[in-house]
Amino acid sequence: GTPKFTLSKGFVINPPNLCTTSLLNLLSVIPHDLPTQPKIVAVTSNGVTADSHKSIPFLSKGFYALISVPHADKLGMEKVIHWSAGWSKDSWKDGDPDAHILPQGWESRLGGRAGWLKSIVVVRPAILTDGGEAAKYKAGEDVSGLWTVSRRDAAHFISNDVLRNWSKWEGNAVSVGY
Repeated sequence: GTPKFTLSKGFVINPPNLCTTSLLNLLSVIPHDLPTQPKIVAVTSNGVTADSHKSIPFLSKGFYALISVPHADKLGMEKVIHWSAGWSKDSWKDGDPDAHILPQGWESRLGGRAGWLKSIVVVRPAILTDGGEAAKYKAGEDVSGLWTVSRRDAAHFISNDVLRNWSKWEGNAVSVGY
């Protein structure tokens, strides 16, 4: 979905649940009884969840209001991951995404059993730019004050840190940016 800008909703994508549906499709075909699960890196966005939104710089929060529609889709992804990975119910503070993002009964598409997905990392980049690769970003679970990150540096983090140090990041949601 190519984003379009509207005055009433900011940036929108069509379909509005492209990422959530894609993730559901992927996870629905992975057998739960594999001896070794595939490594899955899900890219959402910094500021999607209530907790991660608290960590973004105050002056960038206005821009985040313009991307609330795509963020609703990313929140749907995070809800699916949270449930599938069996992360603590107490740590999910964002309610259920709207039904047009995550339809009722979606859990049955994934076998109806929470906690089966063990090999996942959620990467939450700051506002993505088309800049070059500097490899001078910050990354971690509780990193605050991230403004932007180039797509190349986000990819660098995934390929040169997450995949090479899987045990360090597995089962976590991490932010990356400058």
